[in-house]
Amino acid sequence: MAEALYGQPVAAYYREVNAHWEATQSKDDDPSAASSQSTRTQAASAAVLQQSVSVRAVEAQVHFEATAVSGMPPYWSKMMRNTIKAIQEHRGPYYIRVQDLHLQRPLASVVPKSFVLSSFQDQGERRYMQDYYLKCSSPQGVLLAVFDGHGYGNDAVQFVKEQVQKRFLNLFEQYQQDIRTTFLAMISTLHQEVCAVQAWNCQGTTAVICFIDKNYNVYTATVGDSEANLYRRVKDRNCSIPLSCVRDWRSPKEAQRARSVLSDPVSIHRWENQHNVKRRFPEERSGINFSRSVGDYAWTLRYGKEIVLAHPKITMHYVQAGDTLTLVSDGVKDGLNEREAMAAFQVNASENYAKALVLSAKFNGSKDNMTAIAVKFE
Repeated sequence: MAEALYGQPVAAYYREVNAHWEATQSKDDDPSAASSQSTRTQAASAAVLQQSVSVRAVEAQVHFEATAVSGMPPYWSKMMRNTIKAIQEHRGPYYIRVQDLHLQRPLASVVPKSFVLSSFQDQGERRYMQDYYLKCSSPQGVLLAVFDGHGYGNDAVQFVKEQVQKRFLNLFEQYQQDIRTTFLAMISTLHQEVCAVQAWNCQGTTAVICFIDKNYNVYTATVGDSEANLYRRVKDRNCSIPLSCVRDWRSPKEAQRARSVLSDPVSIHRWENQHNVKRRFPEERSGINFSRSVGDYAWTLRYGKEIVLAHPKITMHYVQAGDTLTLVSDGVKDGLNEREAMAAFQVNASENYAKALVLSAKFNGSKDNMTAIAVKFE
């Protein structure tokens, strides 16, 4: 396990980030303790502030140890921190807690012997279907992806989907199986190529891409608001392990980038006080609700600098027997919470998991394009 491999600093890091997670919990997450929530939150917040310097020191130590251990890839610690960050950003009773997380496969973990893969799409109430997905197996592993296209046409999203399928494995070997560099180089190049086509200036796509290697480790690159989750039974309860750091205008750093572009105080105030749950940029009625994507060069042309970024957040985790991996577009997430997703798995055969997710989201009122890939490991 990670604690055994790297010793006390990693265990200390778990405790620190979980203290912050507890301090920022809403009352809805712990109804039974609502009466004392405020006092506990204030005390925990003070403790987190007091320990912030030591948290940074622990992070630095974790990075040093992760890169110094013989045979450990230097990019491991960055993906490890993103994995923890994804969990911190998804709070609620059905998500795993950081303290229950093992970043490396425990000795008691059962490696899967097989898996059942399913996929399903629904156009929803949109005029066009702009979601794409891919499933590709090879001796190196399994490549899965969901692309949520947008804008005036499907040319850009279809190009990105085809090129990911064509280039990924070659780049993986070219970069000596450095998965992080492979994802970064591929997505950056595709972004530049899409932006270079003038006819695609008003087109783009978000993406969530998972690569499952021969040892059943899963690496996830997320650009925007499509996302991946791993569902697992942990300590006698079913829970969701987020594999994606979702980036939209609700994310603090993304919001700060939007404010710097708007600059005008009146525009910033109007933008910050939208009625939509998912904030849009630059306006509530005619803006975009994602802050990262491949393409969408029109926004760079409009503001003279990049406002929509193509930089992916990359995480890593392992898969064990009994897990279910899902990749979905935001149309599914808009109509389905984690409890409902896990309920859909319990009442459907594994070959129907993806269909169950999409139809449940549609039944709950999602009107967007909806796409799901589900993998049940056995």
